[in-house]
Amino acid sequence: MNRRSAQGGFSLLELMIVLTIVSLLVRLSLPAYVNVRREAIASQAAGDFNVIRAAAIAQYEATGSYPADASGGVTPQGMTPYLPKNFSFRPKDYELDWDNYTVADTTAGSSGTGQILALTVTADDPAVGLQVLNVLGASSTHWSVGNSHTFVVQSTLESPH
Repeated sequence: MNRRSAQGGFSLLELMIVLTIVSLLVRLSLPAYVNVRREAIASQAAGDFNVIRAAAIAQYEATGSYPADASGGVTPQGMTPYLPKNFSFRPKDYELDWDNYTVADTTAGSSGTGQILALTVTADDPAVGLQVLNVLGASSTHWSVGNSHTFVVQSTLESPH
């Protein structure tokens, strides 16, 4: 009878080899996991952007006015009925800020004012903020300051001809 079958265990060398292999697998897979998680958070923020845009348009159709400006993480007054139940402007990994700017309309022949409606996404992780910018930036007018990325939802200003 050999020694292993009599004692029924693994040698220290065998355990060290297994632990080394497991730690290598973890080190190789962790960056991929982090990247997938960032992409998922950015996709959630893009989905929230579309939900908020639809809610703002629905509020305008129902009341004749867009939501007023609100602080970061706060749902604009009057928008709640047009959002999904329990919708939050402060999800776990980022903050949403609804902006309603009144600006002078300087297009040809106009002397009035217009509105620029925008949504600012401020991510806790700067890499997530850049991923949000990659997802939403190509399809929306935007500007960035630090880790805050602001995307235009709607503009009532006329386009120059």
